[in-house]
Amino acid sequence: MNGDPGALQASREAQPDTGDTAKDMTEAIDQEITDIVKGVQALLPIIQAHREQSEQQRKLAQEIVQAFLESRLVRLLMPAQWGGHELSLDALAATMTELARADASAGWCCSLYCIHSCLLALFPQQAQRDVWEAQPDTLLAASFAPHGTARQVKGGYQISGAWPWASGVDYCSWAILNAALGQDHPQGSAFFLVPRHDFLIEDTWHVCGLSGSGSKTIVLHEAFVPEYRQLPYTDFLSTHTPGSQLYTAPLYHLPHSIAFPIALIAPILGATTGAYEQWREALEEGQTLFTRQRVANLTHVQIRVAEISVQLDSARLLLQRGLDTIRTGGPFSSHQIARQQRDYAWIAHLCRQTVEQMYITSGGSAIFTSNPLQRYWRDVHAMTAHAVLNFETAGTRFGHLELDPMLH
Repeated sequence: MNGDPGALQASREAQPDTGDTAKDMTEAIDQEITDIVKGVQALLPIIQAHREQSEQQRKLAQEIVQAFLESRLVRLLMPAQWGGHELSLDALAATMTELARADASAGWCCSLYCIHSCLLALFPQQAQRDVWEAQPDTLLAASFAPHGTARQVKGGYQISGAWPWASGVDYCSWAILNAALGQDHPQGSAFFLVPRHDFLIEDTWHVCGLSGSGSKTIVLHEAFVPEYRQLPYTDFLSTHTPGSQLYTAPLYHLPHSIAFPIALIAPILGATTGAYEQWREALEEGQTLFTRQRVANLTHVQIRVAEISVQLDSARLLLQRGLDTIRTGGPFSSHQIARQQRDYAWIAHLCRQTVEQMYITSGGSAIFTSNPLQRYWRDVHAMTAHAVLNFETAGTRFGHLELDPMLH
């Protein structure tokens, strides 16, 4: 595709040093984003042509996944050592926002495929080799909550459990699953890398929102995982991982609590933007039912457009501030991390509120399945229900630190 991410990575590395490192980096990233978004736009007709199929079959259409693979988009955050593009979270946010404008499920799954490759990059090198040496375009599912248990045996662990919410799992050859190590274990839990032939997929995905994501349940029973295919959760939280010793790129040294939610926020913001574009177009063309007045000329409609658009702009600006903070590379204080988490949750709130207002102001026409707005409305509500984006939780954490300067 145009704007090939691999070429962009090489171009970025070849940038001359002008003595103003921060400015050079910003300009390189901005150009990187401009170029890669142009390439992503070439995929949008494919996504739009098959999004109804994804909705009906409750998983992404094969044609959409094939487009991700052929464009090498799924290598966005993968280490260059394995043929990846090793780009920034700025690039992830820009591309997944663009994809989700066309279809939330497509943007959601592709975003998670990318961030899961970033997670694999934190594992020991042999684990990465098992996945990427033969097939760099391997797709990975993941579940971050410890829904299963791990029992230590000779040479590794026996894993059992059921992990729901595994988005895009039907097309994945591997899964990364968090399992509890036992009450007395000092690490609490760990991520385990499991090949497709060791797990079953239970079709539990009968939902009203984000149906095309196919976020089904992964089931394991006494599956053996060798020692080197595990990553202690405590290491993941601390950022001191095997992968952080292998790679110098800042991407693999960031606290997960401020890096990984970008993969959730980007498709939420993209889908909300897509909804706004559909809604605004309908207003521009619409007439009132009885008086046949042009809807766009009504004062209360114009005020509503101003209100909704400023909410959307506010969400974009909060995301950009978060990306700018991440770009500094840290170290990040507890207060900075809490502010980032607060902002992510508030972006989700703003997007949910925005699609709700658009849906309400659209009247009876919004209930028809032929109206794209109702799908955006359902999908945004589904995405913003993610536990990481709960504002009460994030707000409590931030408020505690904000009101106790000794804890900053």
